[in-house]
Amino acid sequence: MSARQFLLGLPCLILLAATSCTTTDDPHKGGLIGYMATGDEGYQRRVDNRQSELSDVQSKTREEKNQTYGLQDSRESLSARLQKQREALQAMDDEIARLRAECEKLGQLPEDKEIERLRILDELAVVQNHSRELSGDSSMLIQEKETTLRKLQDEVALLLERYSLLTTL
Repeated sequence: MSARQFLLGLPCLILLAATSCTTTDDPHKGGLIGYMATGDEGYQRRVDNRQSELSDVQSKTREEKNQTYGLQDSRESLSARLQKQREALQAMDDEIARLRAECEKLGQLPEDKEIERLRILDELAVVQNHSRELSGDSSMLIQEKETTLRKLQDEVALLLERYSLLTTL
Protein backbone atom coordinates (compact mmCIF):
# COMPACT_ATOMS: atom_id res chain seq x y z
CA MET A 1 0.00 0.00 0.00
CA SER A 2 1.42 3.31 -1.01
CA ALA A 3 1.49 6.47 1.00
CA ARG A 4 -0.98 8.03 -1.37
CA GLN A 5 -3.51 5.25 -0.86
CA PHE A 6 -2.95 5.47 2.85
CA LEU A 7 -3.57 9.23 2.89
CA LEU A 8 -6.73 8.80 0.82
CA GLY A 9 -8.01 6.04 3.09
CA LEU A 10 -7.21 7.86 6.35
CA PRO A 11 -10.15 10.32 6.18
CA CYS A 12 -12.45 7.41 5.42
CA LEU A 13 -11.18 5.53 8.46
CA ILE A 14 -11.61 8.60 10.68
CA LEU A 15 -15.12 9.20 9.31
CA LEU A 16 -16.00 5.53 9.84
CA ALA A 17 -14.64 5.55 13.40
CA ALA A 18 -16.48 8.76 14.29
CA THR A 19 -19.82 7.58 12.94
CA SER A 20 -19.61 4.09 14.35
CA CYS A 21 -19.16 5.30 17.95
CA THR A 22 -22.34 5.86 19.88
CA THR A 23 -23.06 9.37 21.04
CA THR A 24 -23.91 8.52 24.61
CA ASP A 25 -22.02 10.34 27.31
CA ASP A 26 -21.72 7.21 29.44
CA PRO A 27 -18.28 5.64 28.98
CA HIS A 28 -19.63 2.38 30.41
CA LYS A 29 -21.94 2.12 27.43
CA GLY A 30 -19.28 2.79 24.80
CA GLY A 31 -19.73 6.52 24.63
CA LEU A 32 -16.15 7.61 25.03
CA ILE A 33 -16.42 10.34 22.39
CA GLY A 34 -19.68 11.60 23.85
CA TYR A 35 -18.13 11.58 27.31
CA MET A 36 -15.12 13.53 26.09
CA ALA A 37 -17.43 16.05 24.38
CA THR A 38 -19.69 16.65 27.43
CA GLY A 39 -17.09 16.19 30.15
CA ASP A 40 -18.29 16.48 33.71
CA GLU A 41 -21.79 17.61 32.70
CA GLY A 42 -22.70 14.13 31.47
CA TYR A 43 -21.29 12.56 34.60
CA GLN A 44 -23.25 14.94 36.83
CA ARG A 45 -26.43 14.30 34.81
CA ARG A 46 -26.04 10.53 35.33
CA VAL A 47 -25.44 11.05 39.07
CA ASP A 48 -28.51 13.28 39.29
CA ASN A 49 -30.63 10.73 37.41
CA ARG A 50 -29.54 7.92 39.67
CA GLN A 51 -30.13 9.98 42.80
CA SER A 52 -33.60 10.83 41.51
CA GLU A 53 -34.31 7.14 40.91
CA LEU A 54 -33.04 6.31 44.39
CA SER A 55 -35.22 9.03 45.90
CA ASP A 56 -38.27 7.64 44.05
CA VAL A 57 -37.58 4.12 45.30
CA GLN A 58 -37.09 5.35 48.87
CA SER A 59 -40.33 7.34 48.68
CA LYS A 60 -42.26 4.31 47.42
CA THR A 61 -40.71 2.19 50.16
CA ARG A 62 -41.85 4.68 52.81
CA GLU A 63 -45.36 4.74 51.35
CA GLU A 64 -45.54 0.95 51.36
CA LYS A 65 -44.26 0.78 54.94
CA ASN A 66 -46.90 3.31 56.00
CA GLN A 67 -49.54 1.30 54.22
CA THR A 68 -48.31 -1.86 55.96
CA TYR A 69 -48.49 -0.14 59.35
CA GLY A 70 -52.01 1.06 58.54
CA LEU A 71 -53.08 -2.45 57.58
CA GLN A 72 -51.56 -3.85 60.77
CA ASP A 73 -53.46 -1.29 62.84
CA SER A 74 -56.64 -2.13 60.98
CA ARG A 75 -56.07 -5.85 61.54
CA GLU A 76 -55.48 -5.29 65.26
CA SER A 77 -58.62 -3.17 65.49
CA LEU A 78 -60.66 -5.83 63.72
CA SER A 79 -59.19 -8.53 65.94
CA ALA A 80 -60.18 -6.54 69.02
CA ARG A 81 -63.72 -6.10 67.68
CA LEU A 82 -63.97 -9.82 66.94
CA GLN A 83 -62.77 -10.62 70.45
CA LYS A 84 -65.43 -8.30 71.90
CA GLN A 85 -68.05 -10.06 69.77
CA ARG A 86 -66.93 -13.46 71.01
CA GLU A 87 -67.07 -12.27 74.61
CA ALA A 88 -70.52 -10.70 74.09
CA LEU A 89 -71.80 -13.89 72.46
CA GLN A 90 -70.43 -15.97 75.33
CA ALA A 91 -72.00 -13.65 77.91
CA MET A 92 -75.31 -13.82 76.05
CA ASP A 93 -75.15 -17.62 75.85
CA ASP A 94 -74.46 -17.74 79.60
CA GLU A 95 -77.44 -15.46 80.26
CA ILE A 96 -79.67 -17.59 78.04
CA ALA A 97 -78.56 -20.76 79.84
CA ARG A 98 -79.19 -19.15 83.23
CA LEU A 99 -82.63 -17.89 82.21
CA ARG A 100 -83.53 -21.23 80.66
CA ALA A 101 -82.51 -23.08 83.85
CA GLU A 102 -84.59 -20.72 85.98
CA CYS A 103 -87.60 -21.12 83.68
CA GLU A 104 -87.32 -24.88 83.83
CA LYS A 105 -87.03 -24.83 87.65
CA LEU A 106 -90.30 -22.98 88.12
CA GLY A 107 -92.81 -25.12 89.94
CA GLN A 108 -96.46 -25.58 89.18
CA LEU A 109 -97.87 -22.44 87.54
CA PRO A 110 -101.37 -21.42 86.55
CA GLU A 111 -102.22 -22.33 82.97
CA ASP A 112 -101.73 -18.82 81.50
CA LYS A 113 -98.33 -18.47 83.18
CA GLU A 114 -97.32 -21.96 82.11
CA ILE A 115 -98.11 -21.07 78.50
CA GLU A 116 -95.98 -17.91 78.82
CA ARG A 117 -93.15 -19.91 80.41
CA LEU A 118 -93.19 -22.38 77.50
CA ARG A 119 -93.17 -19.51 74.99
CA ILE A 120 -90.20 -17.98 76.74
CA LEU A 121 -88.37 -21.32 76.64
CA ASP A 122 -89.13 -21.70 72.92
CA GLU A 123 -87.95 -18.18 72.15
CA LEU A 124 -84.81 -18.74 74.21
CA ALA A 125 -84.06 -21.82 72.11
CA VAL A 126 -84.50 -19.79 68.92
CA VAL A 127 -82.25 -16.98 70.17
CA GLN A 128 -79.63 -19.49 71.28
CA ASN A 129 -79.65 -21.13 67.83
CA HIS A 130 -79.19 -17.73 66.18
CA SER A 131 -76.34 -17.02 68.57
CA ARG A 132 -74.60 -20.27 67.66
CA GLU A 133 -75.08 -19.59 63.94
CA LEU A 134 -73.68 -16.11 64.39
CA SER A 135 -70.57 -17.32 66.19
CA GLY A 136 -69.90 -19.94 63.51
CA ASP A 137 -70.52 -17.74 60.46
CA SER A 138 -67.16 -16.51 59.19
CA SER A 139 -68.55 -15.11 55.94
CA MET A 140 -70.53 -12.37 57.69
CA LEU A 141 -68.98 -8.91 57.92
CA ILE A 142 -68.06 -7.62 61.37
CA GLN A 143 -70.60 -4.79 61.16
CA GLU A 144 -73.36 -7.25 60.22
CA LYS A 145 -72.40 -9.49 63.11
CA GLU A 146 -72.43 -6.55 65.50
CA THR A 147 -75.91 -5.52 64.32
CA THR A 148 -77.24 -9.06 64.61
CA LEU A 149 -75.63 -9.45 68.01
CA ARG A 150 -77.32 -6.27 69.28
CA LYS A 151 -80.69 -7.54 68.03
CA LEU A 152 -80.17 -10.87 69.79
CA GLN A 153 -79.14 -9.08 72.98
CA ASP A 154 -82.31 -6.97 72.79
CA GLU A 155 -84.38 -10.13 72.39
CA VAL A 156 -82.72 -11.70 75.42
CA ALA A 157 -83.39 -8.53 77.43
CA LEU A 158 -87.08 -8.67 76.46
CA LEU A 159 -87.29 -12.33 77.39
CA LEU A 160 -85.68 -11.53 80.72
CA GLU A 161 -88.29 -8.84 81.35
CA ARG A 162 -91.09 -11.25 80.41
CA TYR A 163 -89.59 -13.84 82.77
CA SER A 164 -89.38 -11.36 85.61
CA LEU A 165 -93.03 -10.44 85.02
CA LEU A 166 -93.92 -14.12 85.01
CA THR A 167 -92.30 -14.71 88.39
CA THR A 168 -93.64 -11.57 90.08
CA LEU A 169 -97.35 -11.93 89.24
